[in-house]
Amino acid sequence: MLAMLILQHVWQGHQGAVLSVAHHPHADLIASGGEDGAICLWTSGDAHPLWRQRPPGERVGCGALLFVPSRNWLLSGTEEGSIWVWESRTGHRVGRWPVAHSAEVRALALSPDGRWLASGSADALVLLCELDSGTATSKLAQADTVCALAWTPSSQALFTAGQDGRLCVFEVPSGRLLRVLLQQQEWLMSLACSPDGQRLACGLEESTGLVLEVATGNLYGWLTGPSNQLTGLAWSPDGSLLVGGGAEGTLQVWEAATRRLLVSQARGSRGITSLACAAPRFQAGTCQVVTAHQEGEICQWRLDVDV
Repeated sequence: MLAMLILQHVWQGHQGAVLSVAHHPHADLIASGGEDGAICLWTSGDAHPLWRQRPPGERVGCGALLFVPSRNWLLSGTEEGSIWVWESRTGHRVGRWPVAHSAEVRALALSPDGRWLASGSADALVLLCELDSGTATSKLAQADTVCALAWTPSSQALFTAGQDGRLCVFEVPSGRLLRVLLQQQEWLMSLACSPDGQRLACGLEESTGLVLEVATGNLYGWLTGPSNQLTGLAWSPDGSLLVGGGAEGTLQVWEAATRRLLVSQARGSRGITSLACAAPRFQAGTCQVVTAHQEGEICQWRLDVDV
């Protein structure tokens, strides 16, 4: 298997670092959130954002973004702990999500069945909410900041990871802790569950990353490469590839079955803070990857694969 990364677009629409990116699963829409508090919506080929907004009365960074296609929403999580709802195509402010954290929102994740919204925060809590009602049904506790969330394909379990070094599995909707899959002496930076739900990739603070077998918790293998601190991870929709972004700016692609590094591409020293992979574009050996960078850039990459 051969792979090539081609830089297609570079956008600059924030003052300071870009903290988060999200890609709409069914449309050519890319959202970015910055430490300047701005949220921008982009589309391929346009040099300027379709819209740019800020939550009213808040001048703090946007650390998490999430598209909700069934509602035509974009959710944004702020450093103050609030979650805002926007119409994804127009930028119209729908309002503030009824449930809030007491500290920075670091992760947002929608269950595959579209019923549940999970939010992770620096207040060491994961809030599990019903999307229809906005009601929090469970509060899942960790010992420190929650950095990453991932759902199983069945929507019946949620993985959480953070600065306490624990990778936990919680039952949904009860919120019952099923098991601790991993306990490390370093922060867990990112998570991604394979499309078949059998493997879980985890990015570490001081090591590159690893892949676990979900059923047993056994180590499937390490991800080796030039970059430590994988701040973003994503699987290709067919589960054959893993894409990771490093804090020092290197984008890496591994063959999932062998963990063999296929390609790595650096964007100077522009550290990657967030990463998104566009599922609908994984056709005929092509995938779209979007990265957010410390120096204020949003980059769109084309990943070509020759089996």
